[in-house]
Amino acid sequence: MEEKFKPAFYNPNSFSMQGDDGIGLTKREYMATQILAGFSANRWSMELGNYTFEMLAEMAVKQTDALLEELSKPKN
Repeated sequence: MEEKFKPAFYNPNSFSMQGDDGIGLTKREYMATQILAGFSANRWSMELGNYTFEMLAEMAVKQTDALLEELSKPKN
């Protein structure tokens, strides 16, 4: 399973956990919601005032994917 699809909050004590599948939000989903929350809080500023929430959501997912890709690279 790819790292981004693993559960954001792994709980080995949960009776419903099946290996790495887990329950709840994935790391990707959780990170995207956090980025979107930041965008939404600043939506009315000059930089983000002209974007719709759909556009902000798309940007949040793209930033999440870029961040996860960068984090998956080997450390130098």
